[in-house]
Amino acid sequence: MNHRLSLGKIIEEYAVFYLISLNYEILAQNWHSSAGEIDILAYREEQYYFVEVRGRKIGSLVEACESLSFEKLERCELTALVYLEKHPEIWDNWQLAFLSLSYDQYLQVLSINYEESLLGF
Repeated sequence: MNHRLSLGKIIEEYAVFYLISLNYEILAQNWHSSAGEIDILAYREEQYYFVEVRGRKIGSLVEACESLSFEKLERCELTALVYLEKHPEIWDNWQLAFLSLSYDQYLQVLSINYEESLLGF
């Protein structure tokens, strides 16, 4: 496993633990389709969340919260729609969400930002 891939897994695990601490139920991780990948599918209070996760080391040129492009958001939405075609029972109760975290050289998380609703981005 290469370093970047393993770092991505660590960041996503931090994100999962954070969402669980906020009383989310994690339904899926790294769900793939031809349209793209959903990092985390979570559920809370009768709402489903398709969560894109980003992490950046403190001092990076681009902050984690700045790393999500409009094109990536469109791909996330398209991937969510593919998932929803396979699970029409949740069609009316979903959101795109974004979780970004910053960490230091020891992989200690220093900050977490979570945007629960990105629909209409």
